[in-house]
Amino acid sequence: MSEIVSTVLRVGERARSIAMFNPRPFDLAKWNLKNLPRWEKTLKQSIEYDAGDITAAAVYADPELLYRLMDNLVRNIREHVSEKAGCRITLVRRQNGVVLTVADHGPGLSPTVIESLNREGSRSKAAGVGINLCLKIAEICGLTLSFANAPEGGLAIEISFPVKPSA
Repeated sequence: MSEIVSTVLRVGERARSIAMFNPRPFDLAKWNLKNLPRWEKTLKQSIEYDAGDITAAAVYADPELLYRLMDNLVRNIREHVSEKAGCRITLVRRQNGVVLTVADHGPGLSPTVIESLNREGSRSKAAGVGINLCLKIAEICGLTLSFANAPEGGLAIEISFPVKPSA
């Protein structure tokens, strides 16, 4: 709960001042490996991680806010999906940047909620505070979240990091 309050306070600070938003370039592949044990501790089980052949993925974001977003997604799995549902995090390259996906093997969400969450500027009461907080963090960070029910079951949330335009 204290981490949620901390995140909400940071989001509130962002509304009042840019000083609390500190984006910088970093290697997302290494960052994931560093934080994976922390998320496993949050989830209280192993997380399957797959970055394919990606050994480095330069992104421009606020690593602390991104950590809060990822940690909240993992907490949502722990709190709202069966303990045995598991979690998989993947990192892939796409033409327009890199995508980090957090997926569980639970029941997923209703198609109506998925559609609502994917509508730009939309916030769904049915999705709860956790996912709406993630949407707000992504908005502050200039990231895009996409929601889908995976064909094999479970909810998959993609976090898209655009290629930073060269100056």
